[in-house]
Amino acid sequence: YSNFYKDCKIYCFEPSSENFNTLKQNILFNSINAKLFKIGISDINSQAIIGMPSASQHKRYKIRSKQSGLYSIFADGSDASSEKITLRKLDDLILEEG
Repeated sequence: YSNFYKDCKIYCFEPSSENFNTLKQNILFNSINAKLFKIGISDINSQAIIGMPSASQHKRYKIRSKQSGLYSIFADGSDASSEKITLRKLDDLILEEG
């Protein structure tokens, strides 16, 4: 969008450290003017654990390939890639950012 709409504001939200670092590299590599937030968006301001759910939680997790886009706050936290994340209400963030 930034190539088509030069005056737009782009906000990116990614709570996973691994995915956030990839996002940051892509933004820099493609010279995109965006504001990055290493947070998850929620209906409450809090902390949570994010990780890869087990196969018993959903059939799509039976294949244990490295698909970090499948991270979930509904994981049991036993996955080695689990981490504590910050969750923020979008309304609060918009008020802060103006």
